[in-house]
This record gives sequence, structure tokens and C-alpha cells, in this order.
Amino acid sequence: MQIRRMTVTYKPGANGYLFKCPIYAGKQKPMLRITNRFLLSSGFRVGDPVEVAYENNIITITKALVIN
Repeated sequence: MQIRRMTVTYKPGANGYLFKCPIYAGKQKPMLRITNRFLLSSGFRVGDPVEVAYENNIITITKALVIN
């Protein structure tokens, strides 16, 4: 298993990146950016469709199946 330490940051930009939903109004959106060689070594290529699953304290990114 390959592990990479990353930090959740705020999405860059000004007011255009703030939540508009009344519950989260005025709060900045969190962001993760993944760009590294581990994507290639894990079988992800540019243009591949992916599925991202969110659970409590877990985010799983899986290559999506393409049905022709």
C-alpha cells in the first residue's frame, strides 16, 4: 500500500468560492488536490472516470467501470 500525507486546504479564490447554501453560508469550501506519480502507479490515467465514496473519516477513490 502506498501512503501519501496531504492536507485539506481551502479552495483557492475569493467570495466566488464560498458556500451559498444557508447552512454553510460564508464558509470556504475545503479542497484536496491529488497530483503525483502514485496515481500512475495505481493505474489512473488522464481522462479516466472515477468514483469517490465518502464515509466518516474515509474517502475512497475508485476507477469507474465504463460499459460500452
